[in-house]
Amino acid sequence: PRTLVFYKAGKMTANELLNKANESAFKLRHQMKPVAGRIQVGQEWKMEDLFAHFKDPSQVHYSQTTESNYCQRYHLQNWKTYLSAKDYRKNLFIIEILEHYVMPAWPLWQKQTLRLLDVGSGDWAYAPGLYQFFKYSFTTTPRTIYLTGIEIDPYRVDSSGYTDLDYAQAYIDPIANDCHYLTENFLSHTPTEPYDGIFFLLPLVLQEAHLYYGLPSQYYDPKQMFQQSLTLLEKQGIILVANEIQPEFEFQQQLFTQANISPLLSGLFQSALFPQSKGFISIVQK
Repeated sequence: PRTLVFYKAGKMTANELLNKANESAFKLRHQMKPVAGRIQVGQEWKMEDLFAHFKDPSQVHYSQTTESNYCQRYHLQNWKTYLSAKDYRKNLFIIEILEHYVMPAWPLWQKQTLRLLDVGSGDWAYAPGLYQFFKYSFTTTPRTIYLTGIEIDPYRVDSSGYTDLDYAQAYIDPIANDCHYLTENFLSHTPTEPYDGIFFLLPLVLQEAHLYYGLPSQYYDPKQMFQQSLTLLEKQGIILVANEIQPEFEFQQQLFTQANISPLLSGLFQSALFPQSKGFISIVQK
């Protein structure tokens, strides 16, 4: 939660005032480190409920068929009973993005063990989708996947009294031997080995979004974050960035240009599985 703080505004701008409040709240969260405990993330639901919000019968049929294919291809059967319908849809969406953009010719598919990093993981509801996709794609034998999520501000408390850390630990519990959720600053992250893939899903690349989300400005350094990701990336590894809106996407392209990097691909992604969902995807290979 944000703290109630009082400042003499003077000549401070709105962003400066917001940053002061963010600093106080962020410090308090990290001092208290609230953790509510184990969460039961799943709830009983029926397959007909998964796409019941669609009015077009042809859209329902397409989505049901696609879900069935994903479930078989990526072994999602157990996740359907473990996750809520809402969270299961999030994972289907992540898999759809990866299916659309991942290329079978990438060198990383030749490996039977992959190390993956997701930056700014939040509650990490989509971790199962990432894990299952890379475990079963382009291989006849399931790969060993070591998936790491990293979040600088994991102690936000929602209306139910739970934090992102609480939720993340629940979402990855069935695969906890291979998945780890780190509560640290990505810029300070020092892994023992480089990563084969690094993901930025809805990163806060614009300062206004960074402040609005509740983070102090001292942690806003998108250029350095991108440089850090290149440093931590294995040779011929990939970085996938998903931006929500066009201004973020355009700023992301500027970061690529400044780093003298040309993305393998970049552009608008419109979901066929969930037509109301869209974003902008960029992929870089080292």
